[in-house]
Amino acid sequence: MYKNIMIEIANGGKIQDFKKFLFKTYCLDLRWHDPVKFPKGIFTDEYDPASVFLVVYLGQQLISGVRLVADSKKGFPHELICGISLPNIFNVAVEERIRDAVKNAGRKRIMEVTRFIGTPAIRRPQTIDLMKAMYWFGIYNNKEVYFMAVDMNAFLLCRKLKFPIVPVGVPIFCEGSWTIPAVMLVSEMISSLENDKREYILDTANLAGKWQLSKKYTSSP
Repeated sequence: MYKNIMIEIANGGKIQDFKKFLFKTYCLDLRWHDPVKFPKGIFTDEYDPASVFLVVYLGQQLISGVRLVADSKKGFPHELICGISLPNIFNVAVEERIRDAVKNAGRKRIMEVTRFIGTPAIRRPQTIDLMKAMYWFGIYNNKEVYFMAVDMNAFLLCRKLKFPIVPVGVPIFCEGSWTIPAVMLVSEMISSLENDKREYILDTANLAGKWQLSKKYTSSP
């Protein structure tokens, strides 16, 4: 929520810039991954071809981003690890309306949130910017549910900011940190926010470029 913030769907070189940002963050700063596995300094995996990368810039500086993974023959990245078979959620501790919403969405209207990351010094405003990016991507591309294995600290921050992330499984140690399997309904993402945060997310002035993508990522009603 700083001035000069622009949010966009990365293309071309900006995707590579984000992957370099991920390498620095995950391999060098946090040390969650072995840098030897990424000799070119590009953080990548087999799910990238089925992914969309949303990025946040402060002026010309890339400060945060998130990868959204669509369903493919490989499934969702953390589905099996979390012991979940989407779109079904069998955890009875989850509200029935949430379970029904996920089931009704079907796999085509679900995307998995991964690589939700930013500069640690300004994590709170970056989280709001990334949620704004995810909200509008969902609206423009008819996505109804975000599934994620979210880092514990990120989960707690999102809940503190009143984003409706709902746990759907038990915590697991995954990719360097303790994570919580969770879902979030796009239709409810801004319903509980404070007025200033809701107004900021609804203001599309700092969304750059095209936001409705090809049929590969768009689900028709």
